[in-house]
Amino acid sequence: AIAVIGAGHARGLAAGQQQEALAFGELASSATARNLVALLLLGLRQRHAALAGLPKPRAVEQLAVAGAGFMGAGIAQAAAVAGIHMRIHDVDSKGVARGLAAVRRLTEDASRKRVIERRAAPLVVARVSGTADWSGFRSADLVIEAVFEDLETKRRVVAELEAVIRDDTVIASNTSALAIAGIAAGARHPERIVGMHFFSPVHRMRLVEVVRPAAATDAAVATVVGAALALGKTPIVVRDGPGFYTTRVISAMSGEALAMLAEGSRIDDVDAAMTAFGWPIGPFALADEVGLEVAAHAGATVAQARGLTAPDIVARLVAEGLKGKRGGAGFYRYDATRRTPNPRIYELLGTQPRASGEDIAERLTLAFVNEAARCLDEGILRGPDEGDLGAVLGLGFPPFLGGPFRWADTRGGSLRDALAALEQRFGSRFAMAPSLRERGTFFP
Repeated sequence: AIAVIGAGHARGLAAGQQQEALAFGELASSATARNLVALLLLGLRQRHAALAGLPKPRAVEQLAVAGAGFMGAGIAQAAAVAGIHMRIHDVDSKGVARGLAAVRRLTEDASRKRVIERRAAPLVVARVSGTADWSGFRSADLVIEAVFEDLETKRRVVAELEAVIRDDTVIASNTSALAIAGIAAGARHPERIVGMHFFSPVHRMRLVEVVRPAAATDAAVATVVGAALALGKTPIVVRDGPGFYTTRVISAMSGEALAMLAEGSRIDDVDAAMTAFGWPIGPFALADEVGLEVAAHAGATVAQARGLTAPDIVARLVAEGLKGKRGGAGFYRYDATRRTPNPRIYELLGTQPRASGEDIAERLTLAFVNEAARCLDEGILRGPDEGDLGAVLGLGFPPFLGGPFRWADTRGGSLRDALAALEQRFGSRFAMAPSLRERGTFFP
């Protein structure tokens, strides 16, 4: 009896191993596996590819940040973790103190989660110092401007920086939508001003979008790319323009979500459809997370550049004091334990929310992919590989799809048919990008 049981067990084990091998073979040869492997290899190659055509970057031993708010403190803490000495500035001592406290909180949290060793935490905090009078900024090799997203404010800060830094110090603007050429207008040395778009929260997000204006020197761009690499980030280099790449494509998708909202779609239905498709967060929840003031500004900047009229619902919400999650209400209302759709949205739009009968995720993701292809056609992107990395690492495009360009390759003719149908319904905003219409594939 024991021998029979043993033989049966062996046969069962062999059958299980056979099924496991078959399942692994199917998974390893699947489109999902190919897409994830391709993304991994793109990320590894990007450490060298980001510097293609650029000189060897200058080592950044001293880094400074103008603006000690949420983003500025996050940048400072990330640099300090990487071993770089930091100097942060804010308008007064209270602002500086808040920034230093934020650096300490981020570092203590990283220590608790074992992201860094406990004994390293005090050393990280000690690498960051602050000032309200620009003292210490002359020692910086690179200064990152991280003040409020307002053109005149950024120009004023650049002018103040140029009065105190060395002539060989590079200035990088952490802006999500403003053209770098506009920020550099009137600067004494516009050739050293580059965009360096970090993503929130800085300590978690791997992408840095390096924005190259026409006036910037190769050396200045290389310095910023090198600094991003030193911080452990994955940089992509894009051409200057309103919204650059990442803000432009996410704005196209968000604008389409607002159009669906105006048509009567429900806020939570749209967000749920996007997360079910594979996005980490829906467009309305995302707008609340980043803040509606920032979202309204970015959307208006990109829409104006493209000759479109941005939906005014976000600006109307801001005017009513509904500014997103941090303020307690935006597209959703927030309490201590949950969020619920804000009925005030439907009142402002004059719509009666209803279930949508179309594929929400398909429509919004196609808007994103089409805009990404336009960015490639216009030379904003250097190639589809950086477009895929930027979309996945910076914006949460579903990684198992490989990125917008690899997904377009996978979909092929069905994607073009779907875009043509949307253009017939909604007009020129869905006009197919030339590369989608004319190219066979983006990748070999």
